[in-house]
Amino acid sequence: FLCLLYFVFLLMYLIFSFLHILPQPIYSFLVEKMSETTGKRSHEEATSSLTELLSTTNLRDVLKKHKHIVSLQHNSSVEEALLELAKNHISSAPVELAPSIMDNDSGTYLGVLDVASILACLSEDLLGDSEDDDKLVKIVEHATEFFKRKLITILGNDVALRFRGEGQQSLADVIQDGFLGQGKHVAHRIVVFNERGTIVNVVSMSDIVRFLNKNVEKLGDLADKTMKDLGFVKDIWSVKKDVVTAKLCLQLQNKNLAAVPVVDEDNTFLFSFATTDLKGLISGKIDLLLKPVDEFIADMKAAHQHDIDTTCKTNTTLREAMHKLMSQKLHRLYVVNAHKKVVGCISLSDILRCVTASS
Repeated sequence: FLCLLYFVFLLMYLIFSFLHILPQPIYSFLVEKMSETTGKRSHEEATSSLTELLSTTNLRDVLKKHKHIVSLQHNSSVEEALLELAKNHISSAPVELAPSIMDNDSGTYLGVLDVASILACLSEDLLGDSEDDDKLVKIVEHATEFFKRKLITILGNDVALRFRGEGQQSLADVIQDGFLGQGKHVAHRIVVFNERGTIVNVVSMSDIVRFLNKNVEKLGDLADKTMKDLGFVKDIWSVKKDVVTAKLCLQLQNKNLAAVPVVDEDNTFLFSFATTDLKGLISGKIDLLLKPVDEFIADMKAAHQHDIDTTCKTNTTLREAMHKLMSQKLHRLYVVNAHKKVVGCISLSDILRCVTASS
């Protein structure tokens, strides 16, 4: 054994001695090629590890056992739904057929209601596609009737369906076909139901990203790429804090966006406004939609929710961004420069696209 060990050290000594007596250009070339080979092998191993994670993990693995599912009944009103969403700190919920006199245990799944669906109907009913100030006033004048509308008339399509029997589908397929495979609209949640049409679980994008965050080492070098490396530093739309809330809601609807950064006169980031900020809005407060967005947030007593830091830097890594999103229960982070000017954004769906593209 000692002879073998001596031979190995001697061989290593001869190799390094040979490299150092080579001309500098040749020596540098050999070292560079060795480094490239090592780096390429490391990248391939990381990609293989990520691919294995997504292909061997199935939907059942990320489902929360005994998860409390908040559902709404089809004959509830819009106002009741908004209050229920606010009460449970959620932005959407499945809608079920309410039990009838003949059937006390209906629970039949009908669809998903989210704040964006309500916003779309509000815009269609009261505003059309115009941002004219006179039409905005119609919100206050006709809001009472709108808030009485039944949920059966306002069901959204922001959902993908999976039977319980499909629980073995790989996470890669769930992400591609379920969350990202809905055309130009991404699905933010997947409702899992049984053969009777009864909901048994719900999995969201946050659940998937939370799983990835727990297994961040499997992402390899992707986890340490920065927002700039990943292409999330780019021009995005922002609004001033004095924009009328109703007009902003309509703009979000027309642009098919869920949120927008709000900035001051110097374009410095202040906070994020999202359609979810409409949770808890009732007919008695509908006139708040005619106020500037910063006043709306304050009057809805939601200002404390916007004290959370929802930004990251251009050199923030994907690993750091995922940790912040999950620890603060956020759906997106705005990328800001040293002067707090918004220069980009990363969302949960962006992370899923990154991961699937790199696997």
